[in-house]
Amino acid sequence: MSGTDVQITKALHAHYEPFGEHKFRSYWFEIWQHYETKAGPSHLWERDLVSKAFTAANL
Repeated sequence: MSGTDVQITKALHAHYEPFGEHKFRSYWFEIWQHYETKAGPSHLWERDLVSKAFTAANL
């Protein structure tokens, strides 16, 4: 997405609003799918190697 923080936040709220009480779960599921495209199925992850790839430690 592009735009200001306010514009992106509004777009995200509009995108996830149809999921109702499952908004955050839907958001998290999309992130999890992205992680798995980068690192393979999560049940195969080695905690000490993969966990550092998906945390704020990389910011």
